[in-house]
Amino acid sequence: MSNQDSSEVTHEPLLRYDDDDSFAAFGGNTAIAGDADSLEGHVITVIRPSNNNSLHRLVRKPLFWSVIAVVFLLLACVVLSVLLAKSHHKVSQQQRVCLSAGCLDAAHYMLHAVDNKSEPCNDFFQYACGGWMKNNPIPSSEAFWGTFSWLWKKNQATIKRLLTDDSIKNSTSKAVRAARTFYDACMNLDEINNRGSKPLLELIDKIGGWSLSDSWDSSKFVFAETLKRVQIQYNTPVFFNFDVDADDKDSSSNIIKLDQAGIGIERSYYLLNETSEELTAYLEYMTRVGVLLGGKDETTVRDKMREVLRLEIQLAQIFIPPDNRSQIDQLYTKITVKELISLCPKIPWMDFFSSAFSGVAVIKESESVVVMATEYLRALSAVISGANQTVLNDYMVWHVVEHFAPSLSSPFRDAHQALRQVLDGASKAEDLWARCISETDEAVGMALGKLFIKETFEGSSKTQATEMIDAIRAAFKRRLPYLDWMDEKTRLAAIDKADAVVDMIGYPSFIESDAELDSRYKEFTEVEYFANQLAEVKFSYKKNIGELRKPVDKNKWLMTPQTVNAYYSPSRNQIVFPAGILQAPYFDKRSPKFVNYGSIGAAVGHELVHGFDNSGRMYDKRGNYGTPWWTQKAVDGFKVKADCLIKQYNQFNYYGKNGASIRPEKAIAMLDTDPHSPNKFRVLGTLSNLKEFARAWKCPLGSPMNPVKKCVIW
Repeated sequence: MSNQDSSEVTHEPLLRYDDDDSFAAFGGNTAIAGDADSLEGHVITVIRPSNNNSLHRLVRKPLFWSVIAVVFLLLACVVLSVLLAKSHHKVSQQQRVCLSAGCLDAAHYMLHAVDNKSEPCNDFFQYACGGWMKNNPIPSSEAFWGTFSWLWKKNQATIKRLLTDDSIKNSTSKAVRAARTFYDACMNLDEINNRGSKPLLELIDKIGGWSLSDSWDSSKFVFAETLKRVQIQYNTPVFFNFDVDADDKDSSSNIIKLDQAGIGIERSYYLLNETSEELTAYLEYMTRVGVLLGGKDETTVRDKMREVLRLEIQLAQIFIPPDNRSQIDQLYTKITVKELISLCPKIPWMDFFSSAFSGVAVIKESESVVVMATEYLRALSAVISGANQTVLNDYMVWHVVEHFAPSLSSPFRDAHQALRQVLDGASKAEDLWARCISETDEAVGMALGKLFIKETFEGSSKTQATEMIDAIRAAFKRRLPYLDWMDEKTRLAAIDKADAVVDMIGYPSFIESDAELDSRYKEFTEVEYFANQLAEVKFSYKKNIGELRKPVDKNKWLMTPQTVNAYYSPSRNQIVFPAGILQAPYFDKRSPKFVNYGSIGAAVGHELVHGFDNSGRMYDKRGNYGTPWWTQKAVDGFKVKADCLIKQYNQFNYYGKNGASIRPEKAIAMLDTDPHSPNKFRVLGTLSNLKEFARAWKCPLGSPMNPVKKCVIW
């Protein structure tokens, strides 16, 4: 591992002064700073919303983007110092002063974000973000708050304004009109309350009932039939999850994938004592919902739900923990269905797959599947065998109930919010309009995207973003010769892979065509809210299953245009930046280049490096896993570098404080579920290893932001 101090020779600048657009200089490591994710082999995967139950949806929100605005301050603070003379450094009289609208907006933003009482060389996170956190306390309806959350709310408000305009009812796109219908139905709380529990009671009867129903007859229960109804008709994963996705070892072909699933809240909670606050709250929620669905006696309902909870605890105990699921080589096992039957004999696999893929493909015992949790499935049969028939049925029905209950009348929503307050710390439910925009986004998000991009992403935005990505890719390639741990063979392969990375910016082109867009949502014809929910679930399932015998669509977008996020897909070797994240404060086409490079540019570097980190290195330029392109020398050298950074991060102490942007309840859950380091240490860890940062801020050697020993990978 390189031990560097601030006096060492700098590398060749990666992005130099651009005479037509003010300052844009990056030192050797600044453009693609060492990323904590690369240590953990984090693989970004996007799961279809319909495959995540409601509680998982509420506790799995991404946090990375709320820290990008901090990185934005690194370079953009130059603007602040020029305009307002607030910096620790004197500004040369020869420097040009930027007074454009973009510069003034950036300066205004930074003035309100920084904490001038904090010393940047001691804690740059507090210096850069302290003012923002003080001025932006966590709203009562949120588990955490940051620029990510703020921008999503802004995008939601934009979509609401566009969607509720009367002209939408006369739109030439049927999909856009369907989006308005979906949203209006979601907003009609009076009608939802009038229907009460009836929609879900009818659904339970279609599944076959459960022991809370007066008509339940355990002698008629057939495990295989209930499993198929729950998993196939209502796309609700119980015991396991299955879907169709690209085969990591043959990225042009789709394959059936199986994974662990079937618990209602985060795994870490199930490992606590059964009387813990979290499990007590979950059992209370289960009981309240059971009573609302007709359970006659609360004590009896509680006892029945406790048995379901205990089955979930058993499942959680055999779940493979996140630490053992961080890299593809820990997950990927390709076997035949015949071998799957031997691995987990209690699931009637042949019968299940025959029904699941009816009309799509004939599944034989020789069919290959990819198992992402082999040891879990190996242990699953024993758990199923140890449960009685009533508990097995109630468990499967409960997960359908748990998925749809928050969409019912106010008493169900209140019960769900009570649970959310314990798990997330949010004391208030999300505003109805915002919730309905999110649900419409899940159901017909590309139709909303058509409205969103026309309003927010026209003109030069896409061109500017594309040019930036190309420049950062070029900077990355120019950096490679300076990596002492990477040999020439690996370096040439890395350049080849970087050149092959596909950029997808803004939105998919098909949404510009009414005909193409409408064809994707032609099955959305319902006007009643619960029926719309069912239609979305069935639509999502049918669309995914239909991919089995088709080649992988490498132009497929896994996020809607208005999403405030981005991702790298290792099996497609592509980086995707939706229009939703290409908005201020992350990106503004009016801003000078250095502002955008410091904000969204940092995100581009983050996603690009995923293709070359400890997980991305296992995929070649075509997105195929298992084709080695790193030499053993490079692997060994990388591990030495990574070990330095791991040890450095282990020395950080995490504690809560007033003004933090995440509630304690949420932070505890994230320890088990989020592969990212806390935001503060992602900033401090990265910047303290950059001698360019120490030089720019004149941090004394040995200060917290300029330690004597530095760890640098890229």
